[in-house]
Amino acid sequence: MRIVVIDPDLASARLVGFILGEAGHTVVQATTAAAGLHAVFERETDAVLLEAELPDLDGWELCKELRGRRYTGPLIFVSEQGSTR
Repeated sequence: MRIVVIDPDLASARLVGFILGEAGHTVVQATTAAAGLHAVFERETDAVLLEAELPDLDGWELCKELRGRRYTGPLIFVSEQGSTR
């Protein structure tokens, strides 16, 4: 599987990327919503794991943008915050 990990915390992104890579997945990392959008659509993407809080766009808005551009794969939100929507 090709998984795009979008997380502004590079250490967290690297850790998640390492774990997913060890499980046999191809991982592309991005630290901003803009870079994540590019990564998702540059090749077929099987899943997107994204932080809810991004520096350039709210994660929920990024989700709307991905769906608006017809990305139909799984979107998995993670957050260091204690609350959920």
